[in-house]
Amino acid sequence: MVRTRNLVNGQVVPHKDFIQLDDNKDKYIRVLIPLETSLTSYHSDEHYGVFRMRKGDIWQLDASVVHAAYNFGNGNRVILCLDFQYDNVKDLSPEIIFKDKSIWNNDVQPLIFDRASLKDQDIEDFILSVSQSIHSIEDIKQAVLNISSAHVHHDIPINKTYDLLIDSVKNNNDEIYNLCCNMKKYYTVDRNLGERFTAV
Repeated sequence: MVRTRNLVNGQVVPHKDFIQLDDNKDKYIRVLIPLETSLTSYHSDEHYGVFRMRKGDIWQLDASVVHAAYNFGNGNRVILCLDFQYDNVKDLSPEIIFKDKSIWNNDVQPLIFDRASLKDQDIEDFILSVSQSIHSIEDIKQAVLNISSAHVHHDIPINKTYDLLIDSVKNNNDEIYNLCCNMKKYYTVDRNLGERFTAV
């Protein structure tokens, strides 16, 4: 599958892909090639942390772990996304996608960002702040965006986004709490092929 994505002044919330494929997800490789980049754009996943894809890079990423994308500005962030499927191949190393293996170069250093560390009190204060911003179901989407955005600049693991959200609503009403639990399940644990999360 081949597609392009342009992200401007927005973000792709933390999620996993290939959840529906179960054991078959090991047959897939996702390759991302930046066509346009911006100094306000970032990517994040469980393996690398927060990084920026630069024009000329070729990234092979594990889409089955929690990942997200961000662009906090109005410049284009255009990514060419290619999903490859291989059957009967034991080692899906990144160079498998190249017809001419000699052009494969694994020595390019990625642009990975150091983020500010947080103390336990910082996390508790942040959860309290998020909890005070949620008064109805309509507030949940913005809360997720706020938690995810904080992860870009602070050492909050990307796979803890929905845990922090759930912690922030544990004293809220059951409807909001259950919705946040279902959101975590849909984006990071399990969902059916073709299923859409439309509650927020």
